[in-house]
Amino acid sequence: MEEVDKIILLNLRQLGGEVSDEVSSVGDLGTEGFVEGCARCINAINQDDALPLSLPPGMSARFKVGTEIANACQALGYSSSIGYNTFLYGSETDSRNLLMWLVERLPQEAIQGSDDITGQGAFARVAARAVQARLDRPFLPASMYRHGLAWTTSPRKFQLLSQQHVKPFATVPLETPETQPTKGRLAFETDTLKLSTAQPLRASARLTSVLAHNAMQVATQAAWQAEWQAKGVTSGLDEAAYKQKKRTVVKDMVAAKLRAALNSASARKQADMESFLAQFANIELGKKSMFRKKEQLQFQSEQTGGDVPQAATQEELAQQRADELSGLQTSLDSLSSELQQVETETLTYRKEAKQLVSQTEALLLRLEDLDSSNAMRRRVVDLLPNADENMQKLGEAIQATARKMIAVGEKWEPVRQALVVEYRQLQAAAADEAGASQQQLVAIQAIKQEIKGLESSVHDKQQLEQQLQAEVDGMKQAAPRKTYVERIMEIIKSITKQQREIEKSLIDIRAIQKDLSQITEKLSRTYAYTDELVYKNAKKDEDVRQAYKYVATLHTTCEELVRFVEEIGAMRRETTALGDKIKTEQHKQMTSNVERITRDRELLKQENAKLKAILKK
Repeated sequence: MEEVDKIILLNLRQLGGEVSDEVSSVGDLGTEGFVEGCARCINAINQDDALPLSLPPGMSARFKVGTEIANACQALGYSSSIGYNTFLYGSETDSRNLLMWLVERLPQEAIQGSDDITGQGAFARVAARAVQARLDRPFLPASMYRHGLAWTTSPRKFQLLSQQHVKPFATVPLETPETQPTKGRLAFETDTLKLSTAQPLRASARLTSVLAHNAMQVATQAAWQAEWQAKGVTSGLDEAAYKQKKRTVVKDMVAAKLRAALNSASARKQADMESFLAQFANIELGKKSMFRKKEQLQFQSEQTGGDVPQAATQEELAQQRADELSGLQTSLDSLSSELQQVETETLTYRKEAKQLVSQTEALLLRLEDLDSSNAMRRRVVDLLPNADENMQKLGEAIQATARKMIAVGEKWEPVRQALVVEYRQLQAAAADEAGASQQQLVAIQAIKQEIKGLESSVHDKQQLEQQLQAEVDGMKQAAPRKTYVERIMEIIKSITKQQREIEKSLIDIRAIQKDLSQITEKLSRTYAYTDELVYKNAKKDEDVRQAYKYVATLHTTCEELVRFVEEIGAMRRETTALGDKIKTEQHKQMTSNVERITRDRELLKQENAKLKAILKK
């Protein structure tokens, strides 16, 4: 059994099962490991992931999963009795038999390293890993690899080996077509918009600009998806209405900020004016200002030829300063009032000027109308002296104009029809092109969605590969498959030898049974002949009659002895069978199973009580 358990555990590890190195037999797997191993084997045989790999916490769900796995085993052809109790409360022998039966039916491609004996499997795996590494490596032009860029597998990233060909990442804003353009936008994109590769002036900025533009679009789309999932879905609006509402809110916010900026600018202008005027108000009067210099010059001119005045006292200087300050403050107030009055008059004049300009424009328009009407009237007045002649000339002129119009119409009609046909053809072609463009846009969107799905799938597979690679690196190196094959061959040889011995024993048993049958038949015939012979002579001789009775008694006693021996043999066989059954039941661990069933029954009672409480609420 030890060799069988090792084979089973090896196959479970190759299928990706989480079997630790401490597990040495099927009995050490436990309920969770046994269920996981059976589910992995069935999924590998059916080539799907229909069965779960673990048991759920609820007891009812556990019963359901066990029943599903049992039904799957029966569908594969498992003939022994099986049910949910096999997986929840099964014995080690039943578990071993079921796992061995499933392992024997695993497909060859699900078992790794099936060709290790000849060495071809190792070569195939090395080649497959090399090809997979090439496929996993991101695509880049060969020139980038030649210019010092290298891809490493551990860690999986690009490394720059040389700085010789490094260039700055310079970008240019690109203008690309919109998904649902308006008529004006469509005309601009068709007639004026350049290709994305032609918009950058430098060739070195083409790739960087495209990458930057694509990254910006991806980031914008991701931000919109995040905002829509966070706020848009719960708003109860569709995408168009939500975008319109957001656009309105943004416009209101911008308008409010502009008004606030204008108000702050006007307030800042007023504050600047006040600070400018405050500069004059904070002048130190002890120093010589322009007005004091003027007064001193005037005072000196008046004092010419006189005596030099005496120096003023501190009180006089303070009084002079106070007088000068009051005079400056009075002049400043008058200047401020005049400035305010001038600003008010300026605003009034500006308003009046605007009104005058509008009135002047209206008058000019009216003057033009009057000039045109006056010119018409003047021509009519000039024609009044020769009215009849002028009327006749006017009629002739009208007829000539009509004839010219008819001739022009006759010439124009073929041209108009050709232009109408061409216009309709161009309109149909434009409609076809618009439909084709729409179909191409739909196809491009579908391809983008498919690319996103493939990228997510590739990302998930890469993460899974990394995880599995880490697990493989962390696993201990298992014994080579050759060892297990040799062990299997030894087991098969021993089984063949035992089978030959069993066949020999069966041949001996059949020979003994045949001899017994022959002896029994010979004994029956001899007894019949003796009985007949003794019976004939018993009529004549009393001693022979007595011997006949003894022979009959002996025959009866021998038959009873044979029957007793057969019953003893049957009882011994039954005893042996009962002993085997007792050992089997002891291996089933009925005590622990009863305890587990009792615990599961308590859990079921608790779950039922919770469900009843929920139903009552």
